[in-house]
Amino acid sequence: MRKITIVIQAIPFCFGPGAQALAIGNQLRILLGKKLKLIALGTDTTYEFLNKSKTFDKIHKYSSKEKNMSKEIKSLLLSADKIICIGDFKFINKVHALGRKVEFVDPLFWIWDKFPSNINYCNKYYAVDFPGVKECIKEYNKKFPKNLIPIIVNQICEYDLRRKKENYDTVIVQFGGIQNPMGINIDLIIAMIEEISNSIKKIQNLNKVLIRGGSKAMNIVRSRIKNLDQRIKIGTSNHEDFLKELSSCKVLLTVPGMSIAYEAFASKIPLIFILPLNYSQHRQMVAYKKIFKNFEYISWEDFRGYRTLPEQIPEKQAINKSIEFGKRFFADSKARTKFRKKVTRFFTRKRYRPLTEKIKIKIDGAEEIAKDLIKEIFSSR
Repeated sequence: MRKITIVIQAIPFCFGPGAQALAIGNQLRILLGKKLKLIALGTDTTYEFLNKSKTFDKIHKYSSKEKNMSKEIKSLLLSADKIICIGDFKFINKVHALGRKVEFVDPLFWIWDKFPSNINYCNKYYAVDFPGVKECIKEYNKKFPKNLIPIIVNQICEYDLRRKKENYDTVIVQFGGIQNPMGINIDLIIAMIEEISNSIKKIQNLNKVLIRGGSKAMNIVRSRIKNLDQRIKIGTSNHEDFLKELSSCKVLLTVPGMSIAYEAFASKIPLIFILPLNYSQHRQMVAYKKIFKNFEYISWEDFRGYRTLPEQIPEKQAINKSIEFGKRFFADSKARTKFRKKVTRFFTRKRYRPLTEKIKIKIDGAEEIAKDLIKEIFSSR
């Protein structure tokens, strides 16, 4: 019996799209088992993230920025039963040029200052649920009543509920994949890590502080930072290992990324948000205040001369502004001192509370998408 071949491609924007590709891939694997041949396409952070998993039969290095698609990738896309794309609008056009359509997953439909122009090149368009997404779809349908209607799916994330009952003495500081096609906010990351190191020098009840992020950024951090507290361990974990680390940590400090908040919520891990690195994280920080209780964070409003970036501004302009904030923060001794004091207060606390929901949260979006696509595959056979 011929196997069902599904290709999943994800934009290399930090680790979020790769994490969602992996979650959907795992659900497809659960539902189809040995009937499935699962292929991944990716580059940079996406390739790094997916290449460390055991879910895919094969992973190809591929970027939608490449002018010429290789014969191998072209053949793969032409013969696949389904092509899933996470967040990469250029890839929609590449596949359309081959006479095929993708199943598009958009985690950020709620944030765009301009609606995507090529939705009709997709077979299905899944908009991941988030505050504001329903209103955006309503507005989109008014402007483009003849276009393909986006389908809202629940949040996509994987988590590990096997949290051990013990006295935790490890803190995780998580920066996600960090790298994206428009730049790396490396100065901000280095400033925050240096101040976290300074804050724990007099704190005795911490055994380890694990700094986690994409390998390219972590290598830069290692080359630029000297004399860190010896309890700080900088590195990159695959997703399975990261979930294990998460399940036994005292508290998680993280940038407000795409899936990490839901992973922590589902696993009942105490979480504190630190400063956003990019535009979507600026806006996600605002949205998370509407979603979660016990919400603790350090925001740009805590520092004079900085602010959370407003909604509906062009993405490139917003990312440039985010990087500008990072460079300025790196050289701002007053802001860094204030950041260090805030972190110290978090580290010296005796108890932490996990996130709880203000609104009902569903995180089975990967299963929803997998079931929908499998149903369509078998109905067309």
